[in-house]
Amino acid sequence: MANNFMSFPNRIGTNSSKWRIFETNPNMVSSSLADMDFEIPEFIRSVFIDYMALDFMGYSYQSEKALEAILNWEKKEHGYYFDKEKLILLDSVMTGVANAIQAFTNLGDAVLINDPVYPSFKQIIENSGRKPVSSELEIKDGVYRFNFEKFEDCIITNKVKVFVLCNPHNPLGRAWEIAELNKIGNICLKYNPDFIT
Repeated sequence: MANNFMSFPNRIGTNSSKWRIFETNPNMVSSSLADMDFEIPEFIRSVFIDYMALDFMGYSYQSEKALEAILNWEKKEHGYYFDKEKLILLDSVMTGVANAIQAFTNLGDAVLINDPVYPSFKQIIENSGRKPVSSELEIKDGVYRFNFEKFEDCIITNKVKVFVLCNPHNPLGRAWEIAELNKIGNICLKYNPDFIT
């Protein structure tokens, strides 16, 4: 079923976090949230409409169909299969990041991020009673890149327990290259911080 990805609904006045800035300044360009700016495909919209037609709402359990779909996709796309009992569906990526930080660290532990980065990462770290530390990304030839010496030093100096990697990076909009990911991985293996991405 085709979708028109060139049709952009007007989100102004719809309580949109991303687009509310235009309500006060129509000349601003919002590049903050990874929000989808195209119409919902009909096959997705119809599922929600059918659900709403039930005339009731309530708590639900983890859907077996959803779990199987995720497991099958992982196996097909990545050749990886994991135990269904270890899969927990969450309401958002940030809930998962917060849960992982709390599971793998103790109060006061250092959690590493790369600035500039999505502001919610720092907020979650602070709200969890952990210490956010940053290895600043540097602009080289017009592209933000890791300074691997500073990255490694930051892990050692701060006794980092967890590193949170945003990939693709928000707000930079770039995916890290394989060579960069390999260097990041080797440094993390050397000093053993847990790794959330």
